[in-house]
Amino acid sequence: MMSFLQIGSLIEPPSVEFSFDAPAWYVLGVFLLLCCMTALTFWLRRYKKNEYRRTALAFLVQQEKEAHPVDLLYASNVLMKRIVLERYGRVPVAGLRDKEWIAFLNATHKCAAFNDVDAQLLHKLYTQQSLSKHEINDFLNKTKKWIKTHRTGESYSPPIIGETYSPPIIGESYSPPIKGESYS
Repeated sequence: MMSFLQIGSLIEPPSVEFSFDAPAWYVLGVFLLLCCMTALTFWLRRYKKNEYRRTALAFLVQQEKEAHPVDLLYASNVLMKRIVLERYGRVPVAGLRDKEWIAFLNATHKCAAFNDVDAQLLHKLYTQQSLSKHEINDFLNKTKKWIKTHRTGESYSPPIIGETYSPPIIGESYSPPIKGESYS
C-alpha cells in the first residue's frame, strides 16, 4: 500500500496563453457593440421625446422666481393646457374645464393627484376670487409632478358623452362636424 502513495511527482502540461484571436470573441464583441448602440439609440430617443418636459419645468421654475402667485397659477394651468393640446390633440381636450379638466389630468397621470379642491381653485382663478398661497403652491407641486410623470398621448381615449369620436387619420385635415352630425 505504501508503493501506491509513492507514485512520483505530477507532470503538468504547459500553460495555455490567453488570446482574443478566437472567432467567438469577435462575435461577442459585435453583439455587445450592437447592444450598446441600441441602448444609446433608445436613450437618445427618450431624451429628445421628453425635452418638452424639461423645458416646461424650467419655465415653471423661472416663473416661480419672477411671477406673482396668482400669475404663477394661471401660467401653470396654461402650460398644462399647451402640453395637453400638443400631446393629445385639440379635439378631445379643447372644451374641458373645471371638473372635466381635472378628471382628464388624473386620467392621463399615473396616480390621481388632482382633486375637486383644484377644480375649485381654477374656478376661483377665472372668477377673480381670493386665493391662498398654500393652495397655489400645492397646485404648482401637483403640476410639476404631472409634467414629470404624465402618460403620452397614445394611452388616452376620450370619454364618450352622447357622441362618438374617432381621431383623424394622419395626413387628413380635420374639419369639425356640422351641427347635428357626430364625429366619425
